[in-house]
Amino acid sequence: MIKMKNWLKENWFKAGIILLGLLIVVPVIFLSYRYVTKEVKFNRNQECAVYKSQIEDKFEENKEDTSSPSLYNFKRIFYSPRKDSCLFIYDTIIISSMSFSTYLEDALTGETISHYEYQMYGGEKIFGKDKVVFDEIVREYEK
Repeated sequence: MIKMKNWLKENWFKAGIILLGLLIVVPVIFLSYRYVTKEVKFNRNQECAVYKSQIEDKFEENKEDTSSPSLYNFKRIFYSPRKDSCLFIYDTIIISSMSFSTYLEDALTGETISHYEYQMYGGEKIFGKDKVVFDEIVREYEK
């Protein structure tokens, strides 16, 4: 400790320059990293947008199949840094029971990551706690 105090007394100018350099360099590196990360995420979201039309086409084919018991509604697609993949959200309606489900699915693997179900009563959607959990899961994958 005494050696450090002596060094600071003798080299106060050098210590000041080192401190000033750190105060400038560290924020620049941090801001550059954030900018690059946002740019990469934006580019990945653009790449994921390509899958949107493929998914919508698949859902459209399903609409034309009169034997299918379900209807599908595409909601959105986004890049997930956590999965390093394109994820999308869609709704299904099972016509016979008028029950609804919302899914979070991986566009590249077809893996269902999460979903919740709800019913319609008197024209209103009745959600359970599953929707809150689903929304939290989506937020986690969007980070």
